[in-house]
Amino acid sequence: MNLKIVDIINNYDEMIKITNNASKYHPRNFLNFEKRIYGYSNFFSVYLNDELIAISGIWQSKTWPKNYYRVADRTFYFPSFRQNSLSNSLNTPYKDISSSYLIPMQTEIVVKKNGFPFYSMFAHPNALQRSINLQNKNSKYKYKFINELYWTCHAKPNKLHKYCWQNVAILEKYKNINLPKYE
Repeated sequence: MNLKIVDIINNYDEMIKITNNASKYHPRNFLNFEKRIYGYSNFFSVYLNDELIAISGIWQSKTWPKNYYRVADRTFYFPSFRQNSLSNSLNTPYKDISSSYLIPMQTEIVVKKNGFPFYSMFAHPNALQRSINLQNKNSKYKYKFINELYWTCHAKPNKLHKYCWQNVAILEKYKNINLPKYE
């Protein structure tokens, strides 16, 4: 099996085509995606045996500290891969593409820029911890779970926007993250 990860940040039309397809399955994350493209430094499409199976990006908000980058932003597995591979034990080397490949690779990119990489997840702290455990097994960059909710969106913090308050993972070498905390 051949896994290929391609940065398509300089191919606007391809990004729109792929994210329009993803919006059929996950409209909250991909509808009107073109309004969000400005914040990506990198955006990856993942192919397994030349079939598009996933997407993921490195995103930076103008409202965050200048060197902050969210890795694994808008990571999405397309249904054909999710249904045929994620639960199929024969494909376990590719079951955790995000934790095993994308997060380590994206973290490396951000660290080389002297950036502060983090990743986050809404309402799934146990899944985030599992991801951290897998990522830490596959990378020299070790993350830790922060057991509080932080504002991860571009807009001004608002307690009513629940999807923007997320658990985060930051590199172990950092004491905390400088984003608004849910109080």
